[in-house]
Amino acid sequence: MALTPGGATGRALNGRRVHDRRALPMLAAPMGLPAHPARALLARLVHLAATPSSLLCAAALVVTALGKLHALLGIHGRPVGLLGWALAEDALFYLAAGAALGFVERRVPKLRLLPVALAAGLFALAAANAVYLVVAGDQGGTSAVAALWDRRRDVLDILRHGIAPWILPSVLLAAAALVAMHLLARRRARTLPPPARPHAGSLAVAAAAAAVVFFAPRPRDPAVRRLGRNVALGFVRALQHAPDRGTFAGYAEADADAVAPAGGGKRPHIVLVILESTRYDHTSLSGPDAKARTPTLAHLAQGAFEVPVMRAVVPHTTKALWTMLCGRLPLLQRELWELSGDVTARCLPAMLREAGYHTAFFQSAQGLFEQRARLVHKLGYDHFQPWEDIRGFRLGYLASDDVSMLRPLEAWLDRVRPDGAPVFVTLLTSSTHHPYKLPPRIQRRVEREGLPHDTDAERYARLVEGEDEFLSRVLDVLDYHLMRDDTVIIAVGDHGEGFGDHGVMQHDQNIYEEGVRVPFVVHGPGIEARRPRGNASALDFLPTILGLLDLPGLPAPDAFPGLDLSAHDVPPDRPSWLSCWFARRCRGFVVGRYKFMEEQEAGERFVFDLTADPDERDPLPVPDELAPVLSRMEAVFERHRITDRSMVHPAFRGYGLWWCPAGDDKCKHPRARHPDFRYPLDPSARRPRPPELDQLGERGR
Repeated sequence: MALTPGGATGRALNGRRVHDRRALPMLAAPMGLPAHPARALLARLVHLAATPSSLLCAAALVVTALGKLHALLGIHGRPVGLLGWALAEDALFYLAAGAALGFVERRVPKLRLLPVALAAGLFALAAANAVYLVVAGDQGGTSAVAALWDRRRDVLDILRHGIAPWILPSVLLAAAALVAMHLLARRRARTLPPPARPHAGSLAVAAAAAAVVFFAPRPRDPAVRRLGRNVALGFVRALQHAPDRGTFAGYAEADADAVAPAGGGKRPHIVLVILESTRYDHTSLSGPDAKARTPTLAHLAQGAFEVPVMRAVVPHTTKALWTMLCGRLPLLQRELWELSGDVTARCLPAMLREAGYHTAFFQSAQGLFEQRARLVHKLGYDHFQPWEDIRGFRLGYLASDDVSMLRPLEAWLDRVRPDGAPVFVTLLTSSTHHPYKLPPRIQRRVEREGLPHDTDAERYARLVEGEDEFLSRVLDVLDYHLMRDDTVIIAVGDHGEGFGDHGVMQHDQNIYEEGVRVPFVVHGPGIEARRPRGNASALDFLPTILGLLDLPGLPAPDAFPGLDLSAHDVPPDRPSWLSCWFARRCRGFVVGRYKFMEEQEAGERFVFDLTADPDERDPLPVPDELAPVLSRMEAVFERHRITDRSMVHPAFRGYGLWWCPAGDDKCKHPRARHPDFRYPLDPSARRPRPPELDQLGERGR
């Protein structure tokens, strides 16, 4: 008898040709042929790869491993050896799923497409989660999917500017390799005997992974523990959570009639500079070890009012603007209910406008991002100029060079100041926001001075320095207009920014200190030097400003839930609330020396002792003494959620070319970047572009 190279019998056995390749193992033993373990293993691998559903599940495990490896490398000081623990649940899930779906695919040909489709869905979910791990340093979930769907028009822009250029070619190459592997395996499977139990190896590895999941000790670091979850099982766990309850019935403080006594001084001009994504430890206020140099901010703080410990409530710009300027907790959920017409509050810009101030809001970011025109209108500003009107030098999908706001600011001051009324100006920077692109003027400086700027974190530090330079130039504008001595200057961060310090990138889901602790300085005539003690909150911003200004006709500071830090320190037993933008992702509070954090989706609760552990590296069990504050936290979150109605979007047309249609949460502008948000401008209504709107020194593109 002769054997073919493929291993099947060639000539007849007892006069008959054998066509069944499975006969080979049975024939080998009687003939004395050795059974090769390597050949048996090869046969198993080939037949697994020839099954599309098994191959897709294995590929899902591989891309998950790459994403988690990248995330672990970003967690400072954490060994890559933890990857095995972080992948155990993924290995258990994907290998077991591959075995089950492969079995159905092989044994039930009529249902072959169903397991392949399910496996393709698992692979797509794993690949999307791997990208999310690279961008955000964290795993996705139901809230992330909902947010990405809401911002689907921005996703490609974010990925284009936030993902390394080698990622897309690598993904395409991996996809081509998967297809080639499958086709080659199908061809090779015709010449190899199919093993009796092709998934036995996968199930054995899955069993070992199950032992790790259920019996291995968990790492102490919460950032590593978060990586141990499988994203698909996370969606299943989310179904087990009771839906969030919301009982928001409006802000009781909005009807407060308490009015401050008439102040005796002259009404000052007010310039509020909101420093986008600016963490306290990157400013010179934090001491000589600061990672960026901010001499202008440090100079303003000398002999002025400074809050050394202030934290954002929600590390998200829209929520932060509402908290600070309206003096009320935002809606503690992902949806931007602050834009809805049926959520009302009396905010600082409206108060000052009613008191005779000219009010204006400038930002170097797109006004279409999160429908800023609607928010600015609700806050009470009578002038608004974002990127679409300013056309600053673009630095990515959102930001532009902040100095682009200077000329429009000067033009507005020239227009409104002749009547002698005071002005309230808000300038919101944006260059420190992801993706941390250096404008040419900063690029030239860092190259000239030899400053580090290779990584995102290093470029961010250089952009914080550029932000401080912008603040200096704002002061120059005030000097030029002879306003400096009559102007109260406020510099405050809206939230911080993370670079993997605790496994989280950027800010939305980061309530560690790098994500929420911000600078807050007030300098100007009549402002006394003071550094209040305790855990201040962004909720204290408005009552503090009212206390410092002491203007007639404005509400008294105690009309709001926050504290007037110009007159009070923060009591050690007052909790300062914290929430991720996705509330189920994380929430907590700071009270006294303790910082409590809860990650609902991960089922984690722990505290940090900020006195003994200011870097938040040693999570501790929750002490019993915090039980009353935990109960209060549940009530606060429930009272600041809406779950029983839809948003209301009234028509709004103003601020030049801005148009917000009724019932549509998307505003429009003729020069919007996305065609979906443009409307045709009547040629007869066109006016020549004012020269003062040109970007200072560098034309927008």
